[in-house]
Amino acid sequence: MVKKVLRFLPASLILLFFITAAVMANTGFISQRQVFLFPLDNGKGINAEMRLISKYRDKENRIVHTVRELLLGPSVLEFERVVPAGTKIQSYILDGNTLYLDFSEAFFDQESGLTLPFKERIELVKKTVFLNYRFIRDIVITINGQIPESPFFSLDS
Repeated sequence: MVKKVLRFLPASLILLFFITAAVMANTGFISQRQVFLFPLDNGKGINAEMRLISKYRDKENRIVHTVRELLLGPSVLEFERVVPAGTKIQSYILDGNTLYLDFSEAFFDQESGLTLPFKERIELVKKTVFLNYRFIRDIVITINGQIPESPFFSLDS
């Protein structure tokens, strides 16, 4: 009886390994390496930080997860945040090769120590997404559903 079980053990272990790998690949347990761009704290220059983040099955969730990681800020003390703390993604749409991101109005807050101007914040968010997702051709960023610096832009609710 033991000899019969031992004969199937290697094949069973190999099969178990492949089933586990397939489940992990389909449920998001696989990590991917991402590059995040952050300004240096002296305000002169931009540096990159590599992170391993969970890899989701669909593109839209992968991209939004990357942007959320960027909103968390750097893990290296010499780098500065791109956007103020408290900034949230209110909505997002991936339409073909165009990404639409709507941020909360906290994107405008002037934190103490945050030296990056508003336009550069937007550009750094775009550069980080473009760097990690080459298929995206355009990114439209809005604040509270409005295009910043348009003639009718207002933060009044």
